[in-house]
Amino acid sequence: MTVVLKVRDGERFRDVCRLESDRPIIIGRLPQSDAAFPGDFEMSGRHLSLTLLPDLTCRFCDPGSTNGTFVNEQRETEGVLRPGDVLRCGMTEFCIDAAETCGHNHTGPLEKNTPISHSDKQGADHMKAIAAVPQADRGFTGDTAEQIFKRYRLEKEISFAPGEDESPEAYARRLQRTSEENDCLLFLAYALPKRCAVWWLIHCIRAAESLKSDADIPMLQLAEDWVRQPSDDARRKAMQMAESLEMESPAAWAGVSAFWSHGSMAPPNAPDVPAPDHLTGKAVTGGAILATVLKTPENAAERRQLFTEIAIRIADGKLPWS
Repeated sequence: MTVVLKVRDGERFRDVCRLESDRPIIIGRLPQSDAAFPGDFEMSGRHLSLTLLPDLTCRFCDPGSTNGTFVNEQRETEGVLRPGDVLRCGMTEFCIDAAETCGHNHTGPLEKNTPISHSDKQGADHMKAIAAVPQADRGFTGDTAEQIFKRYRLEKEISFAPGEDESPEAYARRLQRTSEENDCLLFLAYALPKRCAVWWLIHCIRAAESLKSDADIPMLQLAEDWVRQPSDDARRKAMQMAESLEMESPAAWAGVSAFWSHGSMAPPNAPDVPAPDHLTGKAVTGGAILATVLKTPENAAERRQLFTEIAIRIADGKLPWS
């Protein structure tokens, strides 16, 4: 009997590779890892080793990753992973399962470029839906603020819940007036459709002149190129420059947010690893908050108000990228 390592893909898990007894694999962000996830920046380069045991469980060992390893959301440095347990490295979640129960037809773990087979048509369609280029050019990701709040589980981040049937615009304005400093920006980063959210961040950076160095100018242009004509090549170019800037500026986070908005986080020739739905919002949030305080933090309150108005104009279709 064989055991398969699986990675979370939306609401389900899909196969990554077959595990072989006493043949450890390395999970990490570096491309040379046996299971590589270079787009997960919360994962360490060599994050974890995983070894299949004779009883079909897996021994794992975290040699000292930056952000830790979690089993069923309990932090662990080593232990045994059993079928049904969920292991998280960075933002990526894994489980193990017997091959007979998961439609497995993969080769060994070191064959990194073997295409991933989906166990059924529904799984393949789900992958395509996650990887699709975002098309919406206005509006919000929900008819009400409550829908957006629930979709992205924002109760973990924002203490003031929206009212019943409260519109996204009304809720954003209320947060801007009465809530914690950055709650409004956080909500808007998820409330705007992904392409609009990246466009919003670009406008915010330019309006506030939140440039850390001259290198941010071509970085912003790459992000804008992606917004105007989104493609896999454009988002990967934006991500490459964001990496060169070490994700230390708002403009770099615009590139990261474009990269996470569709397609795969894995290298071009590796099996697809779609980004979780919430990652674009997370990157846009980080960039927008940083843009409020860069160079002149005393102007943060004014910038938050300005950024809110820009977001609403984009949602209304008054700042189209065309």
